[in-house]
Parts: sequence; structure tokens; C-alpha cells
Amino acid sequence: MESINLFKFRNIRTVVYFLSSVCIFFLAVDSCSTKSIAGAGSETTNSLTGKLTRFGGPASSTIVRLLPSDFDCVADAKSRILLDTTNDLGVYKFDGVDTGTYTIEAVGIAVKDRACKYGFHVVSNDTLSTDTLHAPGTIKIPVFNTFDKQYGYVYIPGTTNAAFITEGEDTITLDSVASGLVPLVSYSSTRNNTSASVVRSDIVLPSNGVAIINQQGMQYQQKIVLNTSASGANVAGDVVGFPVLVRLSASDFNFSLSQKSGGDVKFTKSSGAPLPFQIELWDSAAKQAAVWVNVDTVLGNNSSQYIVMNWGLAGNTNAIPLSLGQVFDTLAGFLGVWHQGPGLEDGTVYGDNGIDSATADAAGIIGRCRSFNPLQRSFISIPTAPRFNMTTNITLSAWIKVDSIAMDWKAIIAKGDDTYRLQCDSANKTGYFNLTDSDTVNHGYEDLEGSTKVDDQTWHLVVGTFDGSVMRLYIDGVLESSRPGSKPCLVNNLNLTIGNNQQRTSRFFAGMIDEVRVMNKTMNADWVKLCFMNQKSNDALVVFQQ
Repeated sequence: MESINLFKFRNIRTVVYFLSSVCIFFLAVDSCSTKSIAGAGSETTNSLTGKLTRFGGPASSTIVRLLPSDFDCVADAKSRILLDTTNDLGVYKFDGVDTGTYTIEAVGIAVKDRACKYGFHVVSNDTLSTDTLHAPGTIKIPVFNTFDKQYGYVYIPGTTNAAFITEGEDTITLDSVASGLVPLVSYSSTRNNTSASVVRSDIVLPSNGVAIINQQGMQYQQKIVLNTSASGANVAGDVVGFPVLVRLSASDFNFSLSQKSGGDVKFTKSSGAPLPFQIELWDSAAKQAAVWVNVDTVLGNNSSQYIVMNWGLAGNTNAIPLSLGQVFDTLAGFLGVWHQGPGLEDGTVYGDNGIDSATADAAGIIGRCRSFNPLQRSFISIPTAPRFNMTTNITLSAWIKVDSIAMDWKAIIAKGDDTYRLQCDSANKTGYFNLTDSDTVNHGYEDLEGSTKVDDQTWHLVVGTFDGSVMRLYIDGVLESSRPGSKPCLVNNLNLTIGNNQQRTSRFFAGMIDEVRVMNKTMNADWVKLCFMNQKSNDALVVFQQ
């Protein structure tokens, strides 16, 4: 049996053109009037009649192919295809059809409109319902890591639609696909008789439209708009390498359709390219989750940019993967990220988990957090590491919910008292950002005081930055204070502590601390504001859109 050798063809236009040429050749030679083919069934021959319309009238002179429902136009023999052309009434007929399951594929010769009827059974001399030809659409599929980049291809079973992976491209395009519900897109490879696998089922393809498959094998997807316009986060400039927080609740996500741990959830760009993400919290019973997704650039003053969440694989697992890809990338400046969950895990690749001393688990602004009680002398210690000895380009960030400020300099984040620290002030009940500079004679303290009262038992985001020449203090996304800082910061060999100061051990924090970040990069005002607008309880950045 001769096979259709499509190995040399590298895109769908060539594949479809070749198969169309083969079909026309068969029509010219024998009109395909009596040739028998076998579908997915037994070998009892039958006849099949159908009709096609276009713009309300008969679709005459239309090529019609009858193919077994499992037909792979790259790997299977061309003898499995039956061909006919509709008459003036738009009618086609096939004789000698074995009992089985088939697809009808129709292509207008002049206008190239299309129709497909998938997965119908032929058991006798059958007549199909009338179908209407429409303009085709396009399906785009990302090149997944599991794909064979040299010999792999995707195809629609039961049709002549296929496309090989093109070297250097991150997307595969299936052109000229009949619009409507496409039941299946599969992947295979010409290397070593690779078995076909499902890429996506039940794809809705509009006429003249594009359907983007964003994750292999996923049943569900959600469009997530990142709204930085005035109606959303109201951030004017682009923010690069930003960890977007996606909160899920019963109001916007059906947890019963996903694995119990969220292990089947994936995120992609609008193009289908995968995005790194990190699950901080996934509680199916409580119907809440918090997931961080690294977006390479969040566009400023934009309400149309979006990412896609995909989920819906079979099976369940209780193991939560903390990190899938670099969300808090060290190249972006993240030296340590502590979500303050029960394990005090460091969300960066450094893995410097916190060491707990008498803190308590509590509900945070994002997922879980830690509660600090001065009477219990509670704090968290991060073992010293050379990377924490920053002299310039410093960003410290934390969410705080203060119970009381009974004395000055209650520590939020500190590396002792002679380098850098975020603190609270008892006199004005606000946040402080402090540096000790390298003037060892005068032992200079560089202090910045905020203006927002933070002792109101509500959550506040406190951020301090130093670029080597200017110190800045932000509270709740707003720049509240700045001053020149002419000298680099001192360094020491002390541990980094959360909720206390190792050199001033009575400065215990009273309240809750969440989402602690230490960075060796000076983050700008847009980045700080976007953090606040995205992470606050009434998130202004993320919009779930059907």
C-alpha cells in the first residue's frame, strides 16, 4: 500500500495544496465512483449521500472527501480517501463505503469556503443532513517542550489539515480549517512511529477567526486581563519582569474542575507561550488560591493585555509544586522572598527558608502570614549570606498589620542596626526606612519617615529603596519621603531578621507581617505602585474575563 509521503512538506499550506491536487487527480481519472474504503469498523459496504449549501443556495462544484475519523494525512495511505464533487444541486454520493466512523471534508473550488462533519457512523445506505460552507479559520498551537522540534507535526484527525513544526518558531499554525466545533487536534512525529497524543479537544473556531490553544490537553481556560489603565491599577509606565498575583475564589473559579493541589494549572501569554508561575496557596476545600505568575512586561496604561490560565487534567494529587519556573528571578534582583506561609519557604532558587522563633500562623493579606507577639519574643531569622551585604541598589518590601507601636524602631526587616532596615516609629505611628552609611567616623544614620499612620490594624505595604544616591520610602504605593544618601551602606555578618533587630533585641514587632522581599535592585515608582494595586485586598490589576 502506497503512503502519502508528506515528510518533506513543512507547513499546512503545502500539505493542503498537495492533498487537494491528489484529490483533483483522482476525480479526473475515475470520478471516485466505486472505490471502497474502510472506516473504524467492519467491512460491509454501504452508500452515503449528502448535500451542501452556500449562501442559502446549493454549493455546486465543491470537492468532498470522505475520510476515516482517525485519518492522519501525514502517516496514512491515500487509498483511505474517497472523493466526489457536488452536482448542480449541491449533492454528493459515495458508494462502497464500509461500515465505520467517518468525517466529511468539503472545500469550495472557487471561493475556498469549507465545511466538516466529524465522527458520524455509516451502518447502511445513509443520507446525511445538509451542511453549509463557511469561510475557514485558523488554529494556533504553541510548540510545547514535549514536541519533537525536527520531525513533529500537529493534525486534525479525519481531515487533510496538518502542519509540521518549523525550526525556530514557537507557534504552529493550522490554516484553512473548517469553522465550527473542531473535536480534536493531535500531535505525532515521523520519527520512530511515534504514537499520536491529544493536544486539545472541542475547539470552537469562528469563521474567519483564530483559535489559540494555550496548553496541551487542558479542558478549561480563563482569560485574565491586566488592566493598568485609569479604570484599573492606574500605572502609566511599563513594568518589566513583574510577578502578577492571581487570587482565586469560589466567585471566579470552580475548584471542583481542577486537581486538589492545583497541580494541573498552567499559565500562558496570549500567544500560547508558557509563563513561569508559583503556587503560594491552593486550598480546594476553602475554595481559595494565590498564584504568582511572572509576566515579562506588564504594559502601562493598557486595558487589553491578557494572560491565560489553563486547567482540567484528569486525576488528583495533594502535592503542591511550590515553583514552576523562575517567578522571583534572581536576575531581576530578588535575593529572598518569604510568603510567610507555615514552612517559611524562600520563593527564590536560593532556598534560604526562615527559622521561626515563637511566631504564629495567621490569615495574611495574601494566603497565610506570621503573627508576632513581643511578649513571646517572636521573630524569624534568615541565616547570613554574602548576597545580603548590599551597599547600594536596595529594595526592602513587606506588608504589615500593626497591633501597636509601644516603642520606637519596631523592626519589620533588619540586618542588624548598622546596615539597612524597615521599621515603625512610636511617635508618629508610621513606617521608617533606615540606612547606616559607611562613614565610620560619624557613624551616619540616614532615616526616612512616612506620613501614613500604620497602627490602625489594617494592612499596609511598606517599601524602602536606595539607588546609591537617593533614599525613598513608599507606603501603600505612594512615595511619602525621599532624601539624598551620599554614601554606600555598611555591611556586617549578622542574620537577616523579620520582626526584630539582632543588634537591638528589644525591638520586637507587634502584629502581622506578610510577603517579605529583599532585592539588590532599586525598583521604581511604577513597580511599587503596581505591587500595591495588584496585591491589596481589592485587586485593581487582575480582571477575569470570559
